[in-house]
Amino acid sequence: MRRLINILPVCAIAVLLLAGASSCKKDDKVYTPPEQANFINNTSGTYFVTGPTIDYVIPVAVTTVADHERTITIAVSSPTGAVEGTQYTLTKKSIKIPAGKVFDSSMVLQGKFDVYKDDARRDTLIFTITGEGVPASSYNNQFVLLMRGPCQDYEVEDLNIMSGDYARTYEDGGSYGPYSSSITNVQTLTATTGTAKINKLYESYSGVTINFDWSNPDDVKVTIPYQQTDKLYAAGQPIWVRSTPGSTNTFSVCTQTLTLHIDIIVRIAATGAVLGALAQDYDITMAR
Repeated sequence: MRRLINILPVCAIAVLLLAGASSCKKDDKVYTPPEQANFINNTSGTYFVTGPTIDYVIPVAVTTVADHERTITIAVSSPTGAVEGTQYTLTKKSIKIPAGKVFDSSMVLQGKFDVYKDDARRDTLIFTITGEGVPASSYNNQFVLLMRGPCQDYEVEDLNIMSGDYARTYEDGGSYGPYSSSITNVQTLTATTGTAKINKLYESYSGVTINFDWSNPDDVKVTIPYQQTDKLYAAGQPIWVRSTPGSTNTFSVCTQTLTLHIDIIVRIAATGAVLGALAQDYDITMAR
């Protein structure tokens, strides 16, 4: 791991927390959230129907426990005309939450592979918590799903699909993270190239240029050109970043992920000479 913990401040915080805990009053009230149903974590997704037995799971939960079983009712609609039993099947549209639990089971969707295998048809399904049984939450009460056939990373129809937050960003083989990074300012340059900006690269640097290239189906890649970041080192020296020369840096429009290997270099402001490296061939993965 690249980040070290300062032990003294942590200990001090622990002492303060213990002191605070000992000063609690007996009549302090615990806030219980209202009972509401919601889709867990996300409000949208993409389902690639790549085979006859490939499922898509949509988890649903409630905000509080109860001493009795509860039912969450979900309505399904499709602005593209997808019909249950023709384009897809669902295991259930009513979720039972047993007593003492906030989550127990999920809706399982299965697209008809014969319908989507050539990627000629694409459908949108909208799942909405109706409020019957358990009231719908004011957040995450609707889930929008794009259902389509097999995906190829070199078939980039709209590079903007890579735009947005990457809440599961990990570093150093997964030993550090997750934290949230993002991609903004996406631009398509040619039929097979584009560019964008990464924010919170290395959980530190924002506005970092990244270039996308899908001209070779066997080598869909990204590169971070050698550039100065928006941060300075301790004595005011500029910090530069780049893709590690000779490394493999990839992106996937199908899974909306990136795999990066970067060098972080400190240079002398006056001369541009390299002072040293903060990281070399350092791996970062970005996922939704």
